[in-house]
Amino acid sequence: MKQAVFVGRHTVYGATPDSPLYHTEDEPPLAGAAFKELADLVAADLYAGSALWRWRELNTAVLRLCYFLGPSRGGTLAGFLSKSRVPLVLGFDPLYQLMHEWDAEEAITLAVEKQLRGVFNVARGSHP
Repeated sequence: MKQAVFVGRHTVYGATPDSPLYHTEDEPPLAGAAFKELADLVAADLYAGSALWRWRELNTAVLRLCYFLGPSRGGTLAGFLSKSRVPLVLGFDPLYQLMHEWDAEEAITLAVEKQLRGVFNVARGSHP
């Protein structure tokens, strides 16, 4: 059976004041309504997810990865944290989920090897 893997982001859920701290795969990606800059990401996620019922002969895995950091030092969060000074809002301690970039690689590899089908929130692995 053919396999497709869409690598998306956890940010499709949005971060509004009434959002839950943790999201399940059953929750719809609503970030596009509150954050217009995420509308394309949400649309792509929804399109990839629609393959689950439109093309049943295609195993489709939608991976919603949280922020990842690692030796490559790539990505928005890594760039933000690499500065000599990181600006913060005094008294604000936001919830972050992070994973190692190798764990992100492993999640993508396993999705292909195991021929996963469905939507998966990927938050962390077991990498040391």
